[in-house]
Parts: sequence; C-alpha cells; structure tokens
Amino acid sequence: MGYCYQGSALVCDGCGTASGVRKRPCPHRWCQAPALCESCNEHKAPTHAGCAQRAADYARRNEVEAELLAAGEFVRKSALGDHRGEVYRVHVVFKNAAGEYKGYYMSQETYGAFSLLKPATPAMFEQHGTLTEAPPNFY
Repeated sequence: MGYCYQGSALVCDGCGTASGVRKRPCPHRWCQAPALCESCNEHKAPTHAGCAQRAADYARRNEVEAELLAAGEFVRKSALGDHRGEVYRVHVVFKNAAGEYKGYYMSQETYGAFSLLKPATPAMFEQHGTLTEAPPNFY
C-alpha cells in the first residue's frame, strides 16, 4: 500500500485531510506506518495488537535460517511447479551461506510438508519423500 498526497502534502488515511498529517510507525516495526492527522491518531490509530508476536516470529525464523546457514546447510530459497512430464513435481532451489545453489525435484506432497514460513533444508524434505537432483536454477 502506498500513500496519498495532495500536491506535496501527505493525506490522512483516516479522514482524507491534508493538514498536520504524518506517518505513525508501528512500535514493533512490523506493519506499514499509517498516515494520520492528530485527530485520527487519537481516535482511529491501529492497535498493533498482533504486531509484536508477528515481529518476534519473523525474527526467530531469521535466527533459525542463520543457524542452518552457519552450520553449512543449504536452505530453501525458491520453488516452481514443474508441469513437464507425466507427473507434477516441484523444482526447489536451495542456497548456502557461500552463495552456492543446489536444485532438487520433489513431489508436491513432499514440498508441502513444510510451511513456507519455516526455513527448510534438503535433508528435512528427504524425511518426507524422495528428492531427485535438478538444475540449481529454473532456466
């Protein structure tokens, strides 16, 4: 989401006025800062109720990924469904801390064993199905 301007003045997300408006950052640095005037900031400001937990979850995910990379593991970076051939499969690309890439094909069920929000390694996926070497890129 972007911000609206009237000329060079920032427009309030709450009431549409262009006077005395400023961006009000999330105290947890999680969500986008709404543009609010003083009145809307007092009466319509977001509560950021779930931001603290989401920010903490994201920080923990990054810590887990950093630990895996520091241990020399390759971590999932991207995936693409591969419709070539008779069997649908997923082409997954992994990257290590040195910037090297590896690719593997796996079934959709194997790929679905881990949330996209969880760092995953080839060894983790192998616990759920067979991996076949693939190119380290999609083209």
